[in-house]
Amino acid sequence: MVMRDLKRLPLYLFATALASSFCASWVSAQSSNVNVKRGPDGRVAVIEFNNNTAATRSPQAAAPSSAQDFSQIALATIKNYAALLGLSDVSTLAETRHKSDMGEHYSYTQQVNGIPVVPTFVNVHLRPDGRPYLITSSAVKPSGLKWKAARVKRQFIQRQFNKRGRRRFRLPGRLRAVKRAALNAARRDAPPELLEFKIKSIKPELFAEGIFNQRPDDNVIPAYEIKVVDRITSGELFSSSYTVNKKAEILNTVPDIKHAGLDRWVYDCTFDAGTQSVPCALDDPDPVFIPYIHGRSEGMPARGGLPDPSDPAHFGQTDVDDIYDYLLPAYNITVNQFGIDGPNNQGGTGRGGNPPGSTRAFAFLEVSFPSSCPYQSVYNMNSGGINFCNEAAVPDTVGHEYAHAISTTAMGGTGTNTQMQTVEETFSDFFGEAVEREILGTIDWQDGTNTGYPYPRDHKNPRLAESELIGFMHPAVHYDYHYYCGPLDNGGIHLNATALGHALYMFINGGFYNGCDIPGGNDILDALKIFYRGFSVYFTTSSQYVQIVAGLNSACNDLYPANVCSGLATALEASELSQPGMCSSTPEAQPACAYNHLGNLKTTFQYGNAPATVFAPGEQLWLKGSGSAPNLPSNIYFVASNPTWTTGDRFVPDTSTWITTITSDPFGNTFGYVTTPDQTGFYDVIVDGNQDGSYEPWNDKVLTVEVRNPVDGDGLCYRGFAPGLREDCHSAPIDCGCGAGNYCSNVACEDGGYTPPLWVCTKSPAPKVRVCLSGEPDKDSNWWGLK
Repeated sequence: MVMRDLKRLPLYLFATALASSFCASWVSAQSSNVNVKRGPDGRVAVIEFNNNTAATRSPQAAAPSSAQDFSQIALATIKNYAALLGLSDVSTLAETRHKSDMGEHYSYTQQVNGIPVVPTFVNVHLRPDGRPYLITSSAVKPSGLKWKAARVKRQFIQRQFNKRGRRRFRLPGRLRAVKRAALNAARRDAPPELLEFKIKSIKPELFAEGIFNQRPDDNVIPAYEIKVVDRITSGELFSSSYTVNKKAEILNTVPDIKHAGLDRWVYDCTFDAGTQSVPCALDDPDPVFIPYIHGRSEGMPARGGLPDPSDPAHFGQTDVDDIYDYLLPAYNITVNQFGIDGPNNQGGTGRGGNPPGSTRAFAFLEVSFPSSCPYQSVYNMNSGGINFCNEAAVPDTVGHEYAHAISTTAMGGTGTNTQMQTVEETFSDFFGEAVEREILGTIDWQDGTNTGYPYPRDHKNPRLAESELIGFMHPAVHYDYHYYCGPLDNGGIHLNATALGHALYMFINGGFYNGCDIPGGNDILDALKIFYRGFSVYFTTSSQYVQIVAGLNSACNDLYPANVCSGLATALEASELSQPGMCSSTPEAQPACAYNHLGNLKTTFQYGNAPATVFAPGEQLWLKGSGSAPNLPSNIYFVASNPTWTTGDRFVPDTSTWITTITSDPFGNTFGYVTTPDQTGFYDVIVDGNQDGSYEPWNDKVLTVEVRNPVDGDGLCYRGFAPGLREDCHSAPIDCGCGAGNYCSNVACEDGGYTPPLWVCTKSPAPKVRVCLSGEPDKDSNWWGLK
C-alpha cells in the first residue's frame, strides 16, 4: 500500500495504517540503536532509543497528526519490543494516563477482565514527530492472568436473590475476614486516640508479588485493595490503603497520610473554639486574652505570639503566622518554575471535597493529637491539609510538606514502593531548601533546620548526619553500607533519601563523587524543574530507581542543553541508583565515569623521600604522595593485612586499628602522619578516598607494610625512635652505610640526653656538634646540623 491509497480509507483505518507504517519504518531502521537496562529483578526496566540527532524517520513515514495516531504508535512500539519486555500478550495493557507536553506520553497498566495487575506499568514516550525515545516497564508475563482474574472476580461478589426474586450482592465470608484484617491493621497504624474506623472502598486486584519484592518470578496473587479511614472525619485524620490476600494477610500498605503541605487557612490547635470538626480554631477570638485571635485565614492580619503565660511550651510562639508567611514563596515557586497554579493547579492543595483553591494547615497539633507528633509534620492526601507540631514551622519544613502535595498530584498518588517514596522525600527536601533560600537567603542542605529535630538529613555530607534509626548514618550512594534495607521508617524512605539527594547536590555544586568528576554550576531550581517534569511526565507511582534515573535524564534533555544534562547523567551514574544496590545480592560495579583520584602514594619515614615498606616497632609511619585531586580528604586505616580486598569489603576497626584523616593540598600533594606501630606483622595502610568505610578500587588504595624487629646485616635501615631498636652505620654498614665521600662518625648530642650517642654519616671525620634535634634523621646529616 502506498501513501496516496490511504486517502480512500475511512478515518479510523487511515489512522491505524498510518501508525503502523510510521512505527514499522522507524523501528526497522533503529532496532539496533537502543540501550537496554534491567532492574534488580532481571526484568527489562528501561529501553532508551538513541535517536536524539542521528536517527531520522523513513521518508515514507508521515508525521502523526492526531492523538489516535500517537496512541497507535505507542502501542505498536510496545508490540515491537514485547518479547524483550516479557509481554507476550499486549491486550492485557490498559491506558491509565496520556499527557501531551513536548511530545506524547502514554502510561499503561496490565489489566485482565477489568481487574488491574499491581504494581505493573509500561510507559512510552514519543517525540513531537512520533519517534519513541524512552520506554520504562515493570510487567509480568500474561500467562495465567486470565483465569486468576476470573477467580478473583467470582470470589469478590456472591450473587443471591432476596425474597422478591431481585438480585442482591453481598461479600462472601472470606471477604469479611479480609475486611477485618484491614481494619485491624488500621487500628495498629493509626494514632491511639482514634478508635473507630470504616471501609471506604474495596476493589479486587491481582498483586504481582515478584515485581513488588524485586524478584524475577511472575507470581501473581488474587488480592483486594481496601481503603480504611477514621469514622469521625472520614479520612481527615487517618486514611490508608491495604492490599490483602484471600488468607487475610496484609501484602502491602500505602498510607495516604505523608509529609507535605501548606495552607492559607492556618488553624491554631492550642485553642478549641468548639466550632470545627477538629479541636482547632480558625479566626476565633480568645475569651480571656482579649483581643487575641486564634488561627489565621487568607487576608487576615498577623496574630503575633500566643498569649497564655500559663502554657510555657507555647507562650509567645508565632507558628501560625510563620506557616502563613512561608506558604507564599512555596506557592510562587510552583507558579514561576513549574508553570502551575499551586500543587493541584487550582490555587492550592485542597482535595477530597475541600475547596481546591485552599491550603489548610494545622499548627501545634501535639495539643489535640499528641501521638501524631513524634514526627514534625504530616500531609493528608485525602483532604490536602497539613499538620505541624510545635516548632516545626520553619522554612524548609513548610516547603518540604508543600512539595509532597505537588508530587502526589503530579503522579496521581503517592508511591506504592519504597524507592518511589524515597524519591518523593528527596524532592521535598530540595523544595524545602529552595523555600529556605527565599526566606533566609542561604541554603544549608539540611532538612529541618532550627526545629530542634536531632536527626536532620544532610545532602551535602550525608554520612556525617545520624538518622532517627540510632546507629545508622545516611547513605551517599546506593551501595553505601549506611543504605538501610530493614522494615523501619517504611523501608528507610527518609533515611535513604540522601543517596539521590547527594547526587543532586553534586549536580548543583560540582566536585568529586564516587570516583567521578561532576562539573556543577547549576541552581537548585534547575534540579526542581527536572524533578517536576519527571513526576508529571516520566514517573509512575510504581517506578523503581532504574526507571526514575532514566526519567530524570529524559526530563533534563527536555528542558536543558546537553552540557547541563551530561553533568546530571554523570552525577546519577555516580550515585549507583541504576544498579541493584545494597539491598540486593548483586555486587557493586564501578561507575563508568569513575577513576582513582588519589595519585601516586607511598609509605615513608617522617623525613624520608624514598618509599619504605619495612618499619621497626616504635618507628613513625608517614604517607606521602603527589598527583592527587586537590584538597581531597581521605580517611586512613591501619589494619591487619588482607591480600584479597574485594569491592564492598568494610574496613572494620578493632583494638589494633588506628584511623586518621589526611587531606591533599591545593596542588595535589599528600603528606601526613599515619601511626607508630608497636607490634610486628604485616599491615595494610588503606587510603579511603571517598571516606565511606568500604573498599572500592576506583576510590581507594591499599599499601602493604611490614613491621619487624631490626637485625644487623639484613640490608634494611631502621630509623626507629626506640634507642634499643635503632640501627646505624657502625653496627652494620650494609644496613645504613655511608655514601661515597661521607664518614661514619660517633655523635653525642647536646640535647640534655634526649638522644643517646649513635653512629651517623657525616661529611667530615670529626663533626662539630651544634644541636641535635629531637626526632630521627634521614641519611642527610645536614638535618642534624653536622658538618
